[in-house]
Amino acid sequence: MALAMLAEAFSVKDLTPAKIKIYEQALQKVPARCLEPMVQKAITSRQFFPRVAELLEDAEAVRVELLKALGDYGCAQCEDQRGWVTVQHADGSKVERCGCWKRLQEQREQLAVGDQPLALPAPTEPER
Repeated sequence: MALAMLAEAFSVKDLTPAKIKIYEQALQKVPARCLEPMVQKAITSRQFFPRVAELLEDAEAVRVELLKALGDYGCAQCEDQRGWVTVQHADGSKVERCGCWKRLQEQREQLAVGDQPLALPAPTEPER
């Protein structure tokens, strides 16, 4: 559906079956939650039908935005050691993950956008 929306938005009529297959295979690695925002980003920011690499860049940008929207861990309980708390046990004190960190990890998992980048960053020109 993502490819159909892009083709319609950019008025592309000459998508060959081979090109469609290439795009579909490349977009399989994009989490479902990122597909529609990726398409919207491409439609609003690209002048021409995007190449596969450009779509993956847009998908990665969307994935990062979704993760950032969850916020960061850290609370009053762990303000000295963000994400960690010292807990007293019968055999002494131990450092454990704070509840705020655990909640954020659960939210990230529920969002289902992965924790690894979707593609390598675009190459940059070396400075001369």
